[in-house]
Amino acid sequence: MKKIFLIFLLLVPFCVLSQSQWYNLQLPAQGYSVQFPSVPTASDQTIPSEIGPLHMKMQMLDQSKDNSKSNMLYLANHTIYPNKYEAFKDTANLSVFYKEAINGAVTNVNGKLLTEKDIFYKEYPGKEIKIDYGNGYAIITARMFLIGYDMYMIQTITETAKDDNKEMDNFFDSFELIEKTKQTLMKKEFLGLRTTIYKVSDLNKAKEWYEKAFNTKAYFDEDFYVGINIGGYELGLLPDPNPSTPKTENVVAYWGVDDINKTYSHLIESGAVAHEEPTNVGGELMVASVKDPWGNAIGIIYNPHFKLP
Repeated sequence: MKKIFLIFLLLVPFCVLSQSQWYNLQLPAQGYSVQFPSVPTASDQTIPSEIGPLHMKMQMLDQSKDNSKSNMLYLANHTIYPNKYEAFKDTANLSVFYKEAINGAVTNVNGKLLTEKDIFYKEYPGKEIKIDYGNGYAIITARMFLIGYDMYMIQTITETAKDDNKEMDNFFDSFELIEKTKQTLMKKEFLGLRTTIYKVSDLNKAKEWYEKAFNTKAYFDEDFYVGINIGGYELGLLPDPNPSTPKTENVVAYWGVDDINKTYSHLIESGAVAHEEPTNVGGELMVASVKDPWGNAIGIIYNPHFKLP
């Protein structure tokens, strides 16, 4: 099985709150709920991996600047794994999955695994681990459950002297799977757009061009793939083994913009070739498209009515 890497966010720790005062976070679309001491901050990220893009939806509460708090950080993370991943179909392989996930987590933080134990959420087997971070400075405690192709991980980061506190127990014990919603979610074949791939003959030049055209630096840059996070969606660049093959225009991905005329002009000034000038397609909706230097069609759209579910 190929290695799987989980991202552990590290931020730099005593108040006693009753759990009834906590913020009850309900996420039906992701199939779970959990309680935080106060309102967390949400963020989405797509991480390229050897088994395909991993789509992570995180909820984080950073209390590292308040020394009166028991825990420095609270994190809940829902990660969707590719449904073609065969390891999830075999219970025996589940232990291998957890082992490699734990090894990757320890390596990512340059820490030391202190404890590991088997746990269950109802019928779902999981793992609880503790990692020493910073040679005794802090303890990362995490619980993880793989349910179908969805990984749920909740974790805290705590100064070592404050480990195993009541607030930590409240947080971990509050995790609940929203069974009815989760069962519906697992039956869905499509969960929405995640990644748009453009094939290019010169990956380095294409990375520079797209970074300039989209005014965003690549967060993943390897010789086999370049990933750029555009508003929470993945723009991927792949080396093209057949650069002479004409690029199809049967399917065009449209990137949302606030000012379509301004963005269209910017793309042309960046070296794109005009393909479809800004056009009103009904009401306030406007679309346009250009071609990058490698012949890929890039669509842009102004749609003030579009809202994420």
